[in-house]
Amino acid sequence: MNTQRKILKVLEILSALILISNGLSKCLGLDFIPESFDFMAKLTSGGEEVAIAIGVIEILGAIGLMFAASRFYVSILLILIMVASIGSTIGGKLEFAKALVPTLVLFILALVAYYDNMIAAEEEEEELEHRNDR
Repeated sequence: MNTQRKILKVLEILSALILISNGLSKCLGLDFIPESFDFMAKLTSGGEEVAIAIGVIEILGAIGLMFAASRFYVSILLILIMVASIGSTIGGKLEFAKALVPTLVLFILALVAYYDNMIAAEEEEEELEHRNDR
């Protein structure tokens, strides 16, 4: 296993753990994340349906990150969710410190997408070289 694959595996596990814990807390109505860090508290205004839906998406996304076929697309979807989270957290109040957690998750997901894409490109290049050798 080369270095890029090791880095990707660590980033996958880290992002999956964060997303699963955050998703479960939303689905189960637990308040592990302070309201100041949770953009769902601002979006839902007490409505649990949206929080549960986002929680399920986060859990399914975390599972999707573990499969090579879906990893890139799932990471892009989750990046979009994190961008929405950052935007709703900051809002018009310019509370940048409260957007630190979703920004960190976004950065990790961007690295997952980057390394997944780089590894896929290398594998495709190796396959083309193998075909040309025949």
